Amino acid sequence: FPSHDINLTSIPENLFANTPQLKNVSLHHNILISIPENLFANTPLLGNLSLHDNQLTSIPENLFANTPQLWYFYLNNNLLTSIPENLFANTPQLQCVTLHDNQLTSIPENLFANIPRIKDVYLHNNQLNSIPENLFANTPQLKNVFLYNNQLTSISENLFANTQQLLS
Repeated sequence: FPSHDINLTSIPENLFANTPQLKNVSLHHNILISIPENLFANTPLLGNLSLHDNQLTSIPENLFANTPQLWYFYLNNNLLTSIPENLFANTPQLQCVTLHDNQLTSIPENLFANIPRIKDVYLHNNQLNSIPENLFANTPQLKNVFLYNNQLTSISENLFANTQQLLS
């Protein structure tokens, strides 16, 4: 389901109610300010969600409650200042998270606690001033982390203690 440059301001909660085979959703270059919490309630095969150049100020904590196959999440150029701690609680297949060019000032310590297969995390061009020491405690397959262009003043020496496969 691609949506590019059509100036969506909102999305009906039941838009994907009859689409259990849906695998990819891209909502780019719109003026969305919110996303309904149950938008993906009937999309168990959703694997890829890209939210780029919108006006999102929040993401519902249970947005991915029924998307166990999600493997890629891209959130770029929105107005979010925070992200729910349990957003990825039901996404064990998730392998790549990009949170780029948002207004994030913090990251919850348990954001990645339930996604042990994650390989790539991009947290750049935000307003982060700290990274929780245990953010990557449950990510043994993590290979790439990008933390540039934030407001970080320090990083814990134990941040990557459980990430023996880290490459960059």
